[in-house]
Amino acid sequence: MIKDLLQEAFALKASGRYKHAIEIFYKALELDNSSSELLLEIADLYDRIGNKEKALSYIEQILDKDPTHIDALKFLKRVFERKEAWQEAEQTAKNIYCISHNSADLAEIFKLLIKQNKFDEIFEFKFNTNDKYVYLELARAYYYKKDFQKALEILTKIQPQMTNNQDFLLLLGQCYYYSNQKESCIEIIGQFEAKNAEQMKSVPNMQQQEKSREVMKKGDSLGQIDVDTRLRHIEKELELGKSRQKMNNRYNDYDRVPD
Repeated sequence: MIKDLLQEAFALKASGRYKHAIEIFYKALELDNSSSELLLEIADLYDRIGNKEKALSYIEQILDKDPTHIDALKFLKRVFERKEAWQEAEQTAKNIYCISHNSADLAEIFKLLIKQNKFDEIFEFKFNTNDKYVYLELARAYYYKKDFQKALEILTKIQPQMTNNQDFLLLLGQCYYYSNQKESCIEIIGQFEAKNAEQMKSVPNMQQQEKSREVMKKGDSLGQIDVDTRLRHIEKELELGKSRQKMNNRYNDYDRVPD
């Protein structure tokens, strides 16, 4: 019977009928009241319909029973991040990493430390991984500390694995710019703009973006657009792209962070 209830609940969830799905998960919970996974699903659904406090109460129930429940801890971290409670998010991220020893979770710690300008803590962190995203955040920390050469050293090592990553290209271009390697910066800008052109067509205010891009191209041909302006233009476009993705997540699905 519980199998049928779960199939119905997940089907309702997939179709966006969240309140009805909650009712069915409650029925399943009556048959298996010890299931942390059912509690997590209910928390997820309450979060989707905007009842954050109710969602958090179910996460707390899970963690009271099992403080090492990874998915519940990741949910809690997202709650703290939304509230911009960076110190609490950082501690939760560290708890997750102590359990998982996963490189992606280590990169999350570095991101949160960067949010708080705790760069020295990142430099002192002992880790043993070749994960490109961990090193990307390490390079970003050196960038914010204005040690552009050290950042470039790290970015150069991971460049073969990151040629299609927009965050990487922007950071690399910025490091080249501030270390006075303008020709290299211009080359990276070209790569970014070429890879970004198609994706940015779906960004809100597309006509405005296209007009802005045409002005940039015209200025380039006349030698009137300096490198700093182009970098700032790229940074703005990338932020717009991220904003669009966040909006899509809010309206289409729960904003989960992939492992």
